[in-house]
Amino acid sequence: MPAQAGGVPESARQYMKQRKSLLQVRVLTWFAVPAVFHLTGFSRVLSDLALDFTHNFYPAIAFVWTVYYAAMFVAGIPISYQQYRVDKKFDLARGKAKQRVVDAVKANGLALLFGLVVVETIYFSMNLPGEHTWIIAAVLISLIYAGFVYLLPAMLPLFYRLRALNDDSLKQRLLSLAKKAGVQVEDVYEWHISGRTRRANAMVAGWGKSRKVILTDTMLHSCTDDEIEVLIAHEFGHCARHDVFKRVLLRAALFVPVLWAVQMAILYQLVPGAEQGWRDPAMVPIVWTMWLFLSIYGNLVLVALARKQERAADRYAWELVPSVVPFISAMKKLTEQNLVAYDKSSEWQYSHPATPERIAAAEKFARERGEVTEETAVATA
Repeated sequence: MPAQAGGVPESARQYMKQRKSLLQVRVLTWFAVPAVFHLTGFSRVLSDLALDFTHNFYPAIAFVWTVYYAAMFVAGIPISYQQYRVDKKFDLARGKAKQRVVDAVKANGLALLFGLVVVETIYFSMNLPGEHTWIIAAVLISLIYAGFVYLLPAMLPLFYRLRALNDDSLKQRLLSLAKKAGVQVEDVYEWHISGRTRRANAMVAGWGKSRKVILTDTMLHSCTDDEIEVLIAHEFGHCARHDVFKRVLLRAALFVPVLWAVQMAILYQLVPGAEQGWRDPAMVPIVWTMWLFLSIYGNLVLVALARKQERAADRYAWELVPSVVPFISAMKKLTEQNLVAYDKSSEWQYSHPATPERIAAAEKFARERGEVTEETAVATA
């Protein structure tokens, strides 16, 4: 397979380039749709219609949000279809398009409900008495987000089949690794995704005693037990270091300035049509767009923390397992299998360091520990 500098397959670079272009178009729709709603007065029509029918403020918000999200969903269909074609072109998508549509409807249904809870919470908080309602909104939304993270394992079966891992040898190996790491784990599960994609993944999801080790069947087929062990050791590093909790706290802290800025924009009428302030359901698309825009920039801080945590979790894994070599081979396999690749100059956009950097760090750690890697074997040959 042809590769460029850093050992990254050319196919991975081409895939990431096309995926990035589609993401840029999708982001444009995130801002174009609410602009159309607002500038054409359609939001006002929806708001008046909802208020006339329900005579209640919060159901009117729900109505405007639902129609707005449906419009966003429809606007994104051509982009989703093109993404499916790109995935098929690079042999990442498997199965029938019908299943992809069903999954998209399920995912967007959850996103619709999550967004509705967020929007209703913002409006409810901002209409409370006092001068610091944006702080109340930040606290409530932080709790909602933490609940979403906690419920993630329960959502996976809505899309994929999970079952207890049949490989008792690997299961006991991972449970012993969890005990060594001081991480409580309920069980090890196999995540069946091979009928829809060739991508491979692993995670430790949940909190406390409810944590589940989840391995995709694609990873079980492509990676050795040693490789799976070191990848799960990395996930245990996140658990032992309480990385998810730290990210939740940082996101909660970022919600405060974001909601303060949204509050000021509405309070001082910095956006057209904000004369009625927080008693106007017609402002829902604009409120959401401001929230989204400011959150995107806030996420740059979050992903910077995430990259630091990923490096620390890598080292934690290397120190927990007997050999670093399986980590290096697993990273190379997953790069080719998942086609996720970017260089150091682009990693600021992502929550993980560039894979060549992670491999280089692992090779350095192996040399310091006296292990023989493919790199050192070639150098000494």
